[in-house]
Amino acid sequence: MKANELKELRERDINQLRQLLLDESKKQFKMRMEKGMGEAPKPGAIKLLRRNIARINTIINEKERQA
Repeated sequence: MKANELKELRERDINQLRQLLLDESKKQFKMRMEKGMGEAPKPGAIKLLRRNIARINTIINEKERQA
């Protein structure tokens, strides 16, 4: 995730971030199922997705503390 993408995430409100978190979690589940079925996704894709989910959670927590 690039710096400008992080900036865009920080500009979103909490509801939008939660929806994005839900979408990313669904992608993660789908990738885990594909991996279990033997269809290996790109090697770094799961790691990148996991980190993006952590970033979104961090921004949500920051916004909740400020409110």
